[in-house]
Amino acid sequence: MIIAVTSPVPGVGRTLISVNIANRLHALVGKQNGLNYTNILDLNKSNDISYYLNSAIISRGLDDFCRADQLAMFKEEDGNAGTNFVRKVFTRAAEGLYFTGAPSEFKVTEDIAADFIDHSREVCRNTVIDCGFGADKETRIFCDLADYVVVVLRQDKRSTNTIAKQLAPFYAKYGQKLVFIINEYIGNMGTKVTFDEGEIKKEMLQARLNGKYFRLPVAPNLINDANDSVLLNYTNRKNEVYVEFLDNMLKYLMGV
Repeated sequence: MIIAVTSPVPGVGRTLISVNIANRLHALVGKQNGLNYTNILDLNKSNDISYYLNSAIISRGLDDFCRADQLAMFKEEDGNAGTNFVRKVFTRAAEGLYFTGAPSEFKVTEDIAADFIDHSREVCRNTVIDCGFGADKETRIFCDLADYVVVVLRQDKRSTNTIAKQLAPFYAKYGQKLVFIINEYIGNMGTKVTFDEGEIKKEMLQARLNGKYFRLPVAPNLINDANDSVLLNYTNRKNEVYVEFLDNMLKYLMGV
């Protein structure tokens, strides 16, 4: 399964949610049909995922894939195409969880993106793509290839108005592939929600957008320090509310 995670505006928790979707998805699915990897593809050129994973500088990524693909290093006839792909493109983040860094040298075209996804499906059970915000070219390309497009919102008018006024045509084409996450639904420090789920849905319907909605009823920034700034700890340490939210959303995506 390919899941693209995007948002209309920056700073709404897209990267945090991308990493934890990948981590929890790997835990739920496990090894099936010999595919036991879940990959996180980073399209954020600041490489902030490496900070959140508390890992060393990411050493491999889409640039390495482009070079290897041009040299036909993933040919099936050598018998090790999948292993070569993992070794040359992925950086290990945790058990069964891998990371592909953002491109800096190569421009991602539709053909490059399609080749990457095709190879990923051969060796990974799932790929989660941390797209940029808005609708830049790379975000559009990978959202088109995804099985689901997860849009992260907050309970404020800024993110929903941005969709209604600027991004509705982009999101609308994904139809039933759209999933909306309302992040930090309780508000920072438990403050009252001023723009509730009903109002958000109303704005989305007015923009002719239909999708499944999930509320993330925690403020992730408040537990960041408690988790040593390592996003994987949110699920690994069994934060029950967060894990339940992730499980409910992922079971919907998996049709369970």
